[in-house]
Amino acid sequence: MGKGDGEHVAGLGGFSEAGRCAAFARRSQCRYGQPMADPRFDQTALLKRAAELSLAFLASLPARHVGARATGAAIAERLRMPLPEGSEDPVAVIEQMARDFDPGLVASAGPRYFGFVIGGALPASIAADWLAATWDQNAAMHVMSPAAAAAEEVAGAWMKELLGIPQGTSHGITTGAGLANAVGIVTGRHVVLRELGWDVEARGLYGDIDRTAEAILRAAQS
Repeated sequence: MGKGDGEHVAGLGGFSEAGRCAAFARRSQCRYGQPMADPRFDQTALLKRAAELSLAFLASLPARHVGARATGAAIAERLRMPLPEGSEDPVAVIEQMARDFDPGLVASAGPRYFGFVIGGALPASIAADWLAATWDQNAAMHVMSPAAAAAEEVAGAWMKELLGIPQGTSHGITTGAGLANAVGIVTGRHVVLRELGWDVEARGLYGDIDRTAEAILRAAQS
C-alpha cells in the first residue's frame, strides 16, 4: 500500500490519521498516515510517567478540593504559549499538562462530588480506556477494525438484554450523548409518524410539515 492509499483508507471514516499528523507535524513523525514514536524519546518511560501522574491524581481524590481552584480563563492563560517550532520531550509535555490543568480540574471522579449527575470512571473502565487509546482503532467500518466491530456488537447485545429490548433490534454506539440524543429524537419521530400513517421511508418528510412538527414535539416530550 502506498502513502496515498494509506491516507485514503484512514480518511474514510472522517477521522484521518494523516490529517492529524499534518496538524501536529512539528511535534511528531508520521508514516503512511500513522503517527510514529520518536526514536529520540523513551516510549516506555513516557507511558510509565503518564500512569504515575494518573495514579497520583486518583490518590488525591479523597482529600482533594472538589471544585475547580481556577477559572477557565486562568487555565487558558497558563496554557497559552507560542506554537512550538519543533518537537519536545513528551515526558515534559505531559508533566506540564498535569501541572497547568490541575487547578481547573473538578474532582467529579471522587466520592465527595454532589454536583451534576455525571457519574465517574471505574478503575476497570480507566484501564480499558488506556488500552483502547493505545490500540488507536478506527471503528468507522468493519474492515478497518474487526475488533472494534465485535465490541460494538457484543456491547449492544448486552445493553438490549439489560433493558429488555428484543435482540433483533438494531443498535449502534454513537460518539457521544449529543449524537445519541439526536438519534433518539429521530427514532421517536419515525415511530410517531408511523402511528399517524405516514411512511417516512416511502414518502419522506417533505409535504407534511404540520405532521412532522407535531411528531418532533411528541418525540421530544416522550
